[in-house]
Amino acid sequence: RALANAKSHEESLESNVSTNILFPLPLYHSFGVVVGMLGGQSRLGIKTYLFENIPSSDQILKALKLYDIDILYLVPALARLLLKNEKKVRELNYCPKKISIGASLIYQDEIIQLMKIFPKTDFYYTYGITEMGPRVSTFKCGSLSDPSKLLSDKHEPLPIGDALEGIELKCNKTLFIQSKYAFNDQNQEYFDSEDTVSSRSGNHYITGRMKNNINFGGKNICPEEVESIIVKHKSITLC
Repeated sequence: RALANAKSHEESLESNVSTNILFPLPLYHSFGVVVGMLGGQSRLGIKTYLFENIPSSDQILKALKLYDIDILYLVPALARLLLKNEKKVRELNYCPKKISIGASLIYQDEIIQLMKIFPKTDFYYTYGITEMGPRVSTFKCGSLSDPSKLLSDKHEPLPIGDALEGIELKCNKTLFIQSKYAFNDQNQEYFDSEDTVSSRSGNHYITGRMKNNINFGGKNICPEEVESIIVKHKSITLC
């Protein structure tokens, strides 16, 4: 089931040719198991490159060109690290064919900034939850020359996109997921992700966690929103 989930995730990135993948994250992360470990087994012609330790932005950029990387996987923290090193990215003058970002929230204005420093790259945002496979859906952000119509320059979350083959989604106050890749014995049941969700024009947006939101002055604050602002401060360095 895990291998089938990895294959459905690969297909959502519209990748069906020989591919060099760079996965700069620990394999013990659920995202890493499906994408870093099993993604390369989902079809022939894939080579996956890994680091022994979480790399610096310089190491990521060097590896992109050295190994002729087609698909770069990132979590938002690493994506923001590249944004903080925009000058070095531009000096590299290399764009992978695709960049896929997952594991936690990233915002629309951040994707647009990334598109500007990787102008020839197609961007994807993926949503997942460990109990469900763990890859669940993919949103195609597009590229600088052809961005999704849903993108704006506002600091708002991305939609989670279309459910992968074999997965169904439904929304109440939280997102419910039915997955044939689920790591439990209740495959036919909808699982409550406990991710709060809003829906607009058929698109689903994660707005926080039922048990992780901070209520301040009558407003719900999502910790990821705070983090995304903090890391932009010139005195903050990501390690």
